[in-house]
Amino acid sequence: MIARTHRAAAAGVALSLALLVTGCTASQPDDADPTTPSPEASEPAGAEDEAGDETSDDAPELATATATLENGTVDVVVRSLEADENGTTMTLRVAFVPHLDGEEGASYTLSEINGFFFLHPVLLDRQNLKRYSVITGEGTQDWLTNADAETTDGEPLESWFVYAAPEDPIDTITFTIDEWGVEIPDIPVEAAP
Repeated sequence: MIARTHRAAAAGVALSLALLVTGCTASQPDDADPTTPSPEASEPAGAEDEAGDETSDDAPELATATATLENGTVDVVVRSLEADENGTTMTLRVAFVPHLDGEEGASYTLSEINGFFFLHPVLLDRQNLKRYSVITGEGTQDWLTNADAETTDGEPLESWFVYAAPEDPIDTITFTIDEWGVEIPDIPVEAAP
């Protein structure tokens, strides 16, 4: 009985070693391009840019669209739409990446990108025929990104906008910027953490 147990244990160890050696010596597929960087070779998440700030490359992207303006294009990257803990509002996070015809190194606010007009994305609940606009009134800066926030060409301008919470139980909503002709359906409405 003891000999049988030792043989079973030895067989298990031998099998484990064989699997380990096989895994270590497995060859790459023949069609792999040696010039293509592997995922391991790419820049790690949270890498720092030249200024030492964390880049937003690792920030989530729910959906993207490109708006064509008179002086170039703007990539619109929807990061999140989250219901706030108080249950009365929801916050939309969007990055705007300008690719504009301007002076090299010029910086832009969101208003400047939009031809010196404020930009207020609208959320549409088409299922229940409801339209949600950015909350306005006194203390407007409490409801959207500071008007002085700026970026340079090719760099994201991380922005946020606050809306009333959905009146109906919905899982997704449509993001729109009418003046840019941008519409992105099926943006998930996330519950507060």
